[in-house]
Amino acid sequence: MFILDNFHKLSDVDSGEPAVVSAASKKIKRMTTRYNIPILLNVELRKTEWKQRATLRDLKGSASLEYDADLAMVMHQNLHTDKQSLLTWVPPGKFPDGRPMKPEPYNEIEWQKNKVSGFKGSNWYKFNTGISRLDEVSMESIADLLEKEKERQSKRRGNDNSGPYRSRSFGSGSGS
Repeated sequence: MFILDNFHKLSDVDSGEPAVVSAASKKIKRMTTRYNIPILLNVELRKTEWKQRATLRDLKGSASLEYDADLAMVMHQNLHTDKQSLLTWVPPGKFPDGRPMKPEPYNEIEWQKNKVSGFKGSNWYKFNTGISRLDEVSMESIADLLEKEKERQSKRRGNDNSGPYRSRSFGSGSGS
């Protein structure tokens, strides 16, 4: 596996010109075929409104990135957009100096394109910054958390059922 972090920092691609981005994307796609290796690209998104969820259309520079990809996912975390409804978890243990661990946000990976298995949907993960580890969370656990958050917000608003999770649907990804 070849991992490229950050695609848009390549010297030619840095210009942001769609034709240059497209040419670089096609070269990388040819490498996957020629050398029979998976290539993981971390790409930048164009600037969007903070309240919007990113989609593949938000890839910076060229639609060819979306077109050339066999598998594309977007990671979401509402840390910066909606702190009142932020779903968090607290890692076990304490810091070396004895302080309790701080709450960490859950991360959602939304599979938006998948020519490999066809799965489209979401998987949720806990990222433990203390040990740099990402653990998948079951869909049932996330559904329970979202339902509790919906109830909490409903009480806060006086039984108004609107909110960020009112009509959110999830894929059927595996969980632990």
